[in-house]
Amino acid sequence: MATANETQSAPLRIYKLKASDGQIFQVDENVIEQLSTVKELCQTTNTGDAPIPLIAVSATMLEQVIKFYDHQKNECQAPAVGNDNGTNGITNEKKKFDSTGEWNLNFMKQFTVADGTLFEIITIANYLGAKSLLEIALKTITGLASKEQQETRALFNTSCDSSAQASNAPSSIEKSSDIAPSN
Repeated sequence: MATANETQSAPLRIYKLKASDGQIFQVDENVIEQLSTVKELCQTTNTGDAPIPLIAVSATMLEQVIKFYDHQKNECQAPAVGNDNGTNGITNEKKKFDSTGEWNLNFMKQFTVADGTLFEIITIANYLGAKSLLEIALKTITGLASKEQQETRALFNTSCDSSAQASNAPSSIEKSSDIAPSN
């Protein structure tokens, strides 16, 4: 009879991913599971040991995607802390992905709007079907937009009473178009 440790330590299948610039990366099936586009490609085609070409992903960005999912894999495999009925705070459940975790926030800091890498990682995450990476990348954009909005309000010394202003905006635009001189 196999123990729990023996069944969990079964060797994982290794896949080869080929970036657009020809560099090949080896990843295990846990990473492939997180990339729905690649997973589907693996299931529908028999590539054998041949690398899976990812024509829209540079080696630099693919390396970052792999780094992200390797960390997530290790993080999510750690035991969760919670109500365990007296087993010292450790349960058998896996941790769930936390897009607001400190590691994730620090990871996203390397991607910026100025150099275009933030939009590039969003495009690549979408292309690969990397849902959790896409989630934190979009949250990063949302945070930046919110920060920019607050800085803009401070610059012009305005407050946020957008509900009243927004509801009156279309009618004020219509009124001004009625007054426009005709030729």
